[in-house]
Amino acid sequence: MRVVIVGAGGHAKVVCDALLASGAAETDIVGFADDNPELAGRMVLGFPVLTGIDSLGLAGSVSLAMGVGDNAARRHLFDSARVLGYTVMTVVHPQAVIGRGCRVGSGTVVLANVVVNADTTVGDNVILNTACSVDHDCFVGAHCHLAPGATVAGGVRIGEETLLGIGSTVMPGLSIGAGCVVGAGAVRLTHLKAGCVAVVFPARFIKQRPGGIRG
Repeated sequence: MRVVIVGAGGHAKVVCDALLASGAAETDIVGFADDNPELAGRMVLGFPVLTGIDSLGLAGSVSLAMGVGDNAARRHLFDSARVLGYTVMTVVHPQAVIGRGCRVGSGTVVLANVVVNADTTVGDNVILNTACSVDHDCFVGAHCHLAPGATVAGGVRIGEETLLGIGSTVMPGLSIGAGCVVGAGAVRLTHLKAGCVAVVFPARFIKQRPGGIRG
């Protein structure tokens, strides 16, 4: 299978690494598709940066893997890829665990040390980023991003294009609406309507530890 990764930034590198880690002999990474002219001709992890998907002209001869972190941009590219006739593949790192009865949509990326427990549905074009976990009987809508270390308890429903920040937690049985942002480290204890942003304050400096700096 010949594969082009959409995007050429940091997240695209992680997606590329997941594909390489799978060890599938039939996977041939052609390069990265990105329309940023400053990246044209560069090498990323040993593979060339090509043009954007609109002018790539490889529909029918390659599959695409989504490597863009921003939800809105990734949704646009996913929709465009389908209109152009590309197959958008699902990428699952070999160190991820997906339980029985789970369903994972096309274009979704499941990275290292992710756990998805039994009877959970994950929609199209989702990022389940490093070491996040989604417990049993959950629903994750299309184009969401669960950032590294995010934790979703059982029976949670998450609407499309929602971002759960690094280390955030959603308690059991809650509903998080579409287009929400739950900030890094936040613990969500109640339902959240569509389009809401829920954050916690950043870490606050208290004092300098005596001897904490070694010159």
